[in-house]
Amino acid sequence: MSAENKTERTEYKIQIEADPFNPVGEYKLVSSTELGAMAYAIFKEAFADFEGVIFEDPRYQQQNGGELVYSLLFNHGKYTEEDKPIAVQRSIDSDKTNMNSVVDRIRFTDSLYRNGDKYLITEDGKDVIKPLLTRLAFNNGKPKWNQIVTEYAERQNNYYWNTAATQYTKITGISATRLASLIFGRNDKETGDVYDYGVIALGPASPASINGVVSDYMLQITRASTNETKAVYKKLGYSTAQTNIIRG
Repeated sequence: MSAENKTERTEYKIQIEADPFNPVGEYKLVSSTELGAMAYAIFKEAFADFEGVIFEDPRYQQQNGGELVYSLLFNHGKYTEEDKPIAVQRSIDSDKTNMNSVVDRIRFTDSLYRNGDKYLITEDGKDVIKPLLTRLAFNNGKPKWNQIVTEYAERQNNYYWNTAATQYTKITGISATRLASLIFGRNDKETGDVYDYGVIALGPASPASINGVVSDYMLQITRASTNETKAVYKKLGYSTAQTNIIRG
């Protein structure tokens, strides 16, 4: 056969329509400071006395049941009923107590003896914060408010505590996972799907630190589709095949 009669062979290819890929989960990377700033915007709108957010050192996360945690700070300003709700209030506010009443004076003195002159979380504060707490913040299904609500003095510089430092009320034990769920949402209005979240610390976001303590960490936030997760579980749970041959 002559070279003129030879035909070129066309490469054989499978032509298919790609199947849809429905991931069980997806993730994004944010710094602990970025996630804290998102939380700040939410709580600043919710409470008049909200002051700021602290990301607690993840090296001690085992103390929180392995969870990463944030803390919320609230100031002790004077607010009127026209302002937003407040999250903390003095154990008994002498400004609102009728000190001419013998009963109120007894209650005021008794509260100072039991609680000290400190701030306690309000019912409005409990409503919002309780769903965000880690598992270890509960005892028999009830938050351990007396342990997670403490006083906090703002540090003025790196080397000493200023005796005139501003005092805040600190509420710790805020789960980073539940915080991510609040920020990014659990319900997909378009698909009706529900999402579960997980947050882990990958490492320092920058080499900068204060007294050896890293102030900013890179976090991986994973969001899993409960619908897709259930589908996987169903496949695993109802599989009765006794062979590893896949036939469709």
